Amino acid sequence: MLTDDRLAAIEAALQQQRTISRWLLGSVVVAGGLGAAALILPRTTVQKQEHTQAAATMPADSLTLRKLTVSGGPGGSSVVIEDGGIGILNAKGSAVARLSSSVDRTDLWLADSAGKTRINICASNVLGPSVRLFDSAGNARMALSAFTKGPSISLSDEDGHNRMLLAADKQSSNVGLFDENNNVRIAMRVKGDSSLILADENGIPRAQVSVHENGSLMNLTDDRGKPRAQLAVGKEGPQITLSDESGQVRAQVIADKGGSCMRLSDQEGKTRAALGATSSRNANGRRVDYPESNFVLIGPDGKVLFDAVP
Repeated sequence: MLTDDRLAAIEAALQQQRTISRWLLGSVVVAGGLGAAALILPRTTVQKQEHTQAAATMPADSLTLRKLTVSGGPGGSSVVIEDGGIGILNAKGSAVARLSSSVDRTDLWLADSAGKTRINICASNVLGPSVRLFDSAGNARMALSAFTKGPSISLSDEDGHNRMLLAADKQSSNVGLFDENNNVRIAMRVKGDSSLILADENGIPRAQVSVHENGSLMNLTDDRGKPRAQLAVGKEGPQITLSDESGQVRAQVIADKGGSCMRLSDQEGKTRAALGATSSRNANGRRVDYPESNFVLIGPDGKVLFDAVP
């Protein structure tokens, strides 16, 4: 082999040896690093295990915030979580929904795009659940409830005055219509008996129609609530009664099994004249029954002063 060739071979061998040495040195460094890591990592793992065991025996950590806002980005809605409730804001920043809760009730409020409240849903531990609908002015116009005493539906006008109420409970069902002054003008009720009442602008009942187990009745009153005219149909038959301003009966028309009769009374309610089948006492104090074809005049003491019997 030529000298030059030998030198080249030696140089190649040295270059290979240097390459191997560098690789071995790198391996040692890496191994040293791994060894150091091996010395550290086990301790870290032990610390983590100790921390995990300690955390298992301690209350979980909590983060308390007074207010948290989650935004949907430009042009989007956002959610606001704060003490006592959760709200949703639209892109304009108007609150369109809110959920709040207290010890005895939970409320959900829904608003339109302008932020005006339109719906309230409430679950109360004391009264029961209810739903209210509002107009654009913020007045409650409709309410639906299922309170402890029974369900009800109410409708109100633009001034917030209740104008209609439908309610039911275990014992009765009721419908009421109100005027702008909150006076009941029409009331219907079913509670064993059924009745319809019409009232004037002062809330005084002026007409009543009722049906009960003994018959039916129509009662008309004056502006003071005194009964002035009554039409009744009972088990004994029909009857018409007219009364004066003090409520004293002054005239009656009766038709029953004993016959028909018209009676006129004085201000004390004593019969003073009768036409038709009736009974009274004569001058001797004896009871006398008169047939239908009869006309009798009676004194204030109840004794007959005149009779015309065919």
